[in-house]
Amino acid sequence: WLFFSVVVAFAAVAGFELGSFVLSPDFRFHRYVLAVLSGICAAGVGLFSYFPIAPLLVLFILPFLCLFSFLFSRNDPKISVIAFCSTLTGAFYTGSLTGFLSLIFSSNPRGSLWVFTLLLATSMGDTFAYVFGKSFGKHKLSKIISPNKTWEGSIGSFLGTLGSVFVGSYFFLHLSVFEILFLS
Repeated sequence: WLFFSVVVAFAAVAGFELGSFVLSPDFRFHRYVLAVLSGICAAGVGLFSYFPIAPLLVLFILPFLCLFSFLFSRNDPKISVIAFCSTLTGAFYTGSLTGFLSLIFSSNPRGSLWVFTLLLATSMGDTFAYVFGKSFGKHKLSKIISPNKTWEGSIGSFLGTLGSVFVGSYFFLHLSVFEILFLS
């Protein structure tokens, strides 16, 4: 339950951070709404092993909670609709993806090793992307979306992820080559 609580808190922080990127300053309060809804969504996904209907309840209740928070908005209705959609989508995105960590952790006897391998792969993929991009990056991936991302950095990210999953597999998980490639 401690890990579950940390994951829910992490989802709330991720939701708040996402809200600072996608919501305009007029919707400052809704960053907190997005944080709470992300935490609720993560809890729903994480409780699936113990309460299989939890994700469905969240899927049903979350839009109403989000809509309720926008009923008192004094902003332009067109802008409020965009903010509502961003808040709801952001809560599902950050909450459900983060909630899967606690679901993986609780649904397998070696769940902690799976979570460790996934977090290691993610962090090493990011690290290798940065190192390869800075060292060898010449070909831009998408100038409009993220001007500093390069194809070389993407290749480095895959290699870092592949190496991490291989290490996790070798020491903990004992996966086949196909599973290592697929997971990477």
